Order: sequence, then C-alpha cells, then structure tokens
Amino acid sequence: MKYFQSLPFAQYGKNVFWMLGGRMIQLMITFWVTAMVGRYLGPESYGVLNYARSVAGFFLMVSVMGFESVLVRRFVDAPERTAETLGTSIWIRFLASLMSFGAVAAFAWLGEPDEITRWLMLILVAGGIFRVFENLDFFFQSQVQAQFGVKVRLLAVLGQSLFNIWLIYRQAPLIWFGVAFLIRHVIEQGGIVWMYRRHFGGLRRLSISKKAAGELLRETWPLLLSSLIAVLYMRMDQLMLRFLMDHSAVGYYAAALRFSEVWYFTAPLLTSALFPAIVKAKQVDQSTYRLKLQQLYTLAVLLALAIIVPTLFLGGWAIQLPFLFGASYAEAVPVLNIHIWTLVFVMLGSMVDKHLLMEGNQRFSFYRALVGLGVNIFLNLWLIPLWGITGAAVATLISQVVSSFLMMAIFPKTRTVFWMECKALIGAEISSLFRRGRAKLQGPSQ
Repeated sequence: MKYFQSLPFAQYGKNVFWMLGGRMIQLMITFWVTAMVGRYLGPESYGVLNYARSVAGFFLMVSVMGFESVLVRRFVDAPERTAETLGTSIWIRFLASLMSFGAVAAFAWLGEPDEITRWLMLILVAGGIFRVFENLDFFFQSQVQAQFGVKVRLLAVLGQSLFNIWLIYRQAPLIWFGVAFLIRHVIEQGGIVWMYRRHFGGLRRLSISKKAAGELLRETWPLLLSSLIAVLYMRMDQLMLRFLMDHSAVGYYAAALRFSEVWYFTAPLLTSALFPAIVKAKQVDQSTYRLKLQQLYTLAVLLALAIIVPTLFLGGWAIQLPFLFGASYAEAVPVLNIHIWTLVFVMLGSMVDKHLLMEGNQRFSFYRALVGLGVNIFLNLWLIPLWGITGAAVATLISQVVSSFLMMAIFPKTRTVFWMECKALIGAEISSLFRRGRAKLQGPSQ
C-alpha cells in the first residue's frame, strides 16, 4: 500500500484498517457458524432458508436506496448540511422499508405455497425496517470514524452466532434461524444509534427537508435501479434453481457461494474507506485523481487473484470438512471452482460504480446492471437444464464479465473506465508500480 501514501490516502488508513479488519473478524465468526447451520439443516432446508433470503434481499434493496456513496460524498462536500441530509435520508429509507415489507408480504402470500417459506420471507424483510439507521454509519465513515460501526456490527454478529449455536444445540426448527437474522439487525441498529448519540449528539439534531429529499432522490435513483437489478441478477441463479430444479439444488449452490461471495465485501469496503480521499483528490488535481483511481482498479484485481488462487486449490476440500458443511455438500465443489472467478469482476464492478458516480454518470451503472440481468436470465434458462447447478455458476460468471467489463467499452463516456480496467487486468499498471518501486530502491543514477 506504499503507493497510496503520497496524497490524502495515508490519513484514511485507520478507516481501511477498521473496515477491513472488522469485516475479516465477522467472516471468521459467521463463516464457521453458517456452515454449522447448513450442516444441521441439510441441503434442502438450507436451500429454503437461502431462497427466502434471496427474495427478501431483493426487496430490501429498495430501502437501501443507493445511499452509501451519495451520502459519504455529500457529507464531505457539504458538511454544513449534514443534519438535514442525514435526517432526510433516514426518513426516506424508513418509508422505503415499509414498501419493501408490503411487497414481500404480497409476494409471499400470492406466489409462495409453502407456509414456512412465507414466514421466513416476512421475518427476514422485517430486519430492513430496523436498518434505516445504517445511514448513521455512512456518516461515521465520512468522518474517518469507521470503528464505531465496526464495533457494533461485531457485537451483533456475535449475538446472532451464539443464538444460532444455541438453536442447533436445542435442535430448533428452521423458522428460528430466520429470527436470528432479525435479532442481529436489532442489536446492530440499536448500537449504531447509541454510538451516534454518544459521539455526535442525539437524533433530535437531525432535520427533514423536502428540498434535500428531492436532491437525494434525483441523485440516487440510477444507483437504486442499478442496485435492484444487480441484486436480482446476482440472486437470479438461486431463484431459477428453485423453480427449474428444487430446494436441495439451491442448498448446494448456496454452500458454494458461501466460499466465493464471502469475499465480495473487500472491494466495497476498500472503496468506501478510501472514497472520501478520492473526492478530495478530484477537487485538488485531475492527474492525481486519475492516478489514484487506476491504482484502486489494480489493487482490486490483485486482491481478487490473491483470494482466487488458494480457493481453487483448497476450497473443494474445505467445503467437505466435517466441521464445515460436510461430505453431504460434495456437489457444491464444481460450482465453487467456477463461481470464484466472478470475484474479479465483482470487485471491478464496485470500482466502476464509484468511478461513474464521481463523473456524474450514474445512469451507466443502471445500463450495465440491466444488461447483466438480461444475459443472466437468458444463460440460466439455457444452461441450468443442460448442466444443472454448474450451469448457473457459468451463467453468473459470463454475466459479470459482460456487465462489469465489456459494457464499459460501448459508450464514449465510459471508455476511460474500460481502459483502466484493461490496464488492471493485463497487469500494465502492476508493471509500472514495480518499476517505480525498483527505481526508488536503486536510488538516483550516478
């Protein structure tokens, strides 16, 4: 990370440390406990749980509203309007959460015949109502105080994990594992509110403004639509496996995804932690701004490859370990070996969305997500009947390549993004970094 020290990046190291470090600890806790839950429930019931999570997760994206990047930027650019921006965004998100709950209730009772699955969907989407205060955490990040949110999330994950272990010990029915997610959200959001009151004052300081609401909605609607579509096409494989095959297929597939999607957090966290510095670099100097963007693209690819290579060698063995998912999930191994490659393009896609936002071209995030969804649906319909769960993994990988990489070559305003991705993928920027590092070690020529 030495090449990030030249400008405002060094002061954001604490944010990176807390966000990445905290997420890694969460992963170590949840990964093992989730595997325990999967082994206890078995592929079929585990598939039901993950299908319900996929449905609820899609509708919950409405409540997220694409706020993260927009709010962090507004907090940095216009600190005098922080109370107004924060209060208005929380109110908008609360109303959106109620809409999400109503939509899931309608879907569950009209389109899902199984009663347990219906109740799981409702319990899981109810957590979205408590997540409205997540916007306070975006404020923490903008103030380089990410540790407040990280500490609270660690406590919430620990509470959920202990509850899950107790449920397994008591041989609880499936529905209670949905309740565990709800408990996590209650602990997490309560803790975030407490942290905000302790360090920045009470919520009464916040205000609501129609003007701010209009500005936020105009700025976030492309990100909201693209996020909805992105979540749908990232979960389309599990939804289509449910209808084209069965719940057990969803269970095997979800087990493989636990080993690949568990790493998806790295790019969003990295870009979120450094995003305030990118904003300031753009305000100071365009050449430095472009250099830092290119370095982040390259770092995203390097991180992805550092995860993919050991996963290819060890992931299949790890899935079948008796203290993880176990031998009954052997069918998940081929899926993992294909799906893990999506990590490269998921990480690039996260950088693309930040880059487009900085340039005021958020609508292209929507276009790329829409095309990715279309490609994913077509390929799933074609490949799942041919290759089963492996076909779903291939469909997801190809759709990620198209939406996160190839789509950027089509539009003139996004070709700069495409060429930065190319440099990161072919290693041109990596080579230049090594050359600069070697030149520094050698010192000035005599």
